[in-house]
Amino acid sequence: MSISLPRSVSRPASAGVHGLPLIDLLKVFAAQCIVWHHFALYGPMGRALAQRAEAVSEVLVDMALWVVQIFLVVGGFLAARGSLPAPGVHRPISASELWILGWARWRRLAVPALVALLAAVLAAALARWLGDDPDTPAAPTLAQVLAHVFFLQDLVGLPALSSGVWYLAIDLQLQWGLLALLLLRDRLPQRWRRLATAAAVVGAVALSLLVWNLDPDLDAWALYFVGAWGLGVLAAWARGARSPAVARVWWGWILLLGLLALWVEPRERVGLAVITALLLAGPWQDAMARWCWPRVLTGLSCSSYALFLVHYPVALVVGAMVDRLWPGAVVPALWALGLAWGLSMLAAQALHLGVELRWASPAKSRERVAVAQTALVHGAVPGPR
Repeated sequence: MSISLPRSVSRPASAGVHGLPLIDLLKVFAAQCIVWHHFALYGPMGRALAQRAEAVSEVLVDMALWVVQIFLVVGGFLAARGSLPAPGVHRPISASELWILGWARWRRLAVPALVALLAAVLAAALARWLGDDPDTPAAPTLAQVLAHVFFLQDLVGLPALSSGVWYLAIDLQLQWGLLALLLLRDRLPQRWRRLATAAAVVGAVALSLLVWNLDPDLDAWALYFVGAWGLGVLAAWARGARSPAVARVWWGWILLLGLLALWVEPRERVGLAVITALLLAGPWQDAMARWCWPRVLTGLSCSSYALFLVHYPVALVVGAMVDRLWPGAVVPALWALGLAWGLSMLAAQALHLGVELRWASPAKSRERVAVAQTALVHGAVPGPR
């Protein structure tokens, strides 16, 4: 299974879209790694790279895949900041807030993804017409299309229509799982909610890292990935702690769970998740705003999800055209890698500006989500502005 991906409060450009430039930097770095991972993995361009630069190809095919852990940790960190910035948040979640947050997450993921999947289907059809590369997907069935609308393709055993679609299903499961945790928490007496919430997250991280993540058959379910995602939640709790002593407690849990998982079975991906969580939990990241080209970084970060979605159909078409014009030629295929990357960056901007901002997360929808999150976290709804 191949990997790729990865609020409405106004912030200064220097702070990044999430107020933390480190998150923008991590998203941009991870997105680029995934793009080049897929370029090296599929089609005539990937084969040409393996022939001319085998060591580079091996790094991109194997090690670049690890950065999915960065997406998972960042996802957990941002989810906690939005809905559960500390285990002691005790305001019950209402049915309307649950619907707003759950629907907004599906819409945020699905709308640009469905546009990109349509592009992938058309790109695959063009690639099949241009040649017969074995990496080109077959024409989709109706069952495949319906499964992708609800991100169920891996659960029902249907082939993916594009690279990395599995990650969207995992992200949705994790986000909805957090909302389910909030609902279950609300059924407990108030005096137990803080302890139960903390124990549930720590326990889920421990079970995932020590048990579920060791079983590859579970990789279509959030259980397999909740360890890294939960480390992001713990990092958010450390980051938002009201005292250094409380922050050190969450730091300690991140280290303890990570070291224990690596002792049970050394896994580079788990090590990267622990390092990412510790970076996000620390205060030093604020200094990054001074040197990280904030406007460029923020722009690339905003379009990183679109890049994750759209680079595969671009690579399909570019690779098929190059192989049609210069069959089996290595040098043109290598030059095509640069062309595919440049076109992918342009296509990502178009998808982000034309679909993500306009249809997946319009201003009115972002305002409703912000109101729901504010009410959930602080127990009060902002008045009209």
